[in-house]
This record gives sequence, C-alpha cells and structure tokens, in this order.
Amino acid sequence: MLRDLFVAEVLHKHRQEQLHQVTLHAWKYSKKKNTLKWSPLPSFFSPQQSVCCEPCC
Repeated sequence: MLRDLFVAEVLHKHRQEQLHQVTLHAWKYSKKKNTLKWSPLPSFFSPQQSVCCEPCC
C-alpha cells in the first residue's frame, strides 16, 4: 500500500516535470515563431509543424 502511494507520487511528479518542460518549450517556440499553430492534447500542447527550436523534439 505504501509502495503504491510512493509510485503514484513519483509518477505525478514526473508528469508535472514533463508538463513544465513542454510548457516552457512551447513558450520559447511561440516567442520565436509568431504564426505557430498548436493542437490541444489532454495535458499539454504540441507543435503541428516539424520545425523545432529545441533538441528535445
């Protein structure tokens, strides 16, 4: 029971870090390209274009 709670907490923290990374990346990318098109996904946004300013893509 305690182990399951720990795993859930770690997964939640990891998802929050991922969301922060994606949000930061989206903000940087939108600053660089004003005509960017975004497609909404359940928990974050992803660029529709293949051009990317960060090595994470």
